[in-house]
Amino acid sequence: LDFSGCVPLPIPADADIHIPQRPGYLTAITPQGQLWLLRLPNLQIIRQIALLSYSISPEDVRWSPDGRYLAYCGGTSSGDTDVYLYDLEKDAISHVSWEAESVRLMDWSPDSRWLVYAEVQLDPTASAESVTRVMRVAPGETAFELLQEADGNEVFGKWITPHSLLLANQSSEGWKDNLRAVDLESGEVRSIYPFVFDAFDIAAQSLTVLV
Repeated sequence: LDFSGCVPLPIPADADIHIPQRPGYLTAITPQGQLWLLRLPNLQIIRQIALLSYSISPEDVRWSPDGRYLAYCGGTSSGDTDVYLYDLEKDAISHVSWEAESVRLMDWSPDSRWLVYAEVQLDPTASAESVTRVMRVAPGETAFELLQEADGNEVFGKWITPHSLLLANQSSEGWKDNLRAVDLESGEVRSIYPFVFDAFDIAAQSLTVLV
């Protein structure tokens, strides 16, 4: 829709359309396990990527802030998922994580240098997952472990700087605890607030964490 009328999308009608994070492009995930990438406004199909998994959701697909890379979770021969990067400039796909368990994308760093993701164990009987490790990876580099033996419910907080972020634990009831600052360059993990809290924010100018 470009204010001149409705135009049918050249994708399967049952596809899960992803609201564009990158202006000028649209992504969609089909129930058959394919990721479609289209260029707007002419709806040109750029890529159809086989995800090898039927459990991928729109949250498993993220553009880098600079718009060059599209990160997504794709299936493996073992039935788990790994992280893949589609390079829009080179029209190339790279397999960037090789974890023993499935993965979940957390966020790109604001400067598009790193992608933060979690290794998770799935419990099909409870329809739940627990985080076992938090990792970061950069295009063309090997994944680096930020947190090992996580508490099982790590959640992404906020970026403090382009290379440091806040992580916390979150219970099934919604309360949080163990707020930490993680430096992606050095791998240093620093405790900020180890107690239970409801919410937090950052005073941008002073970089003060408010709990």
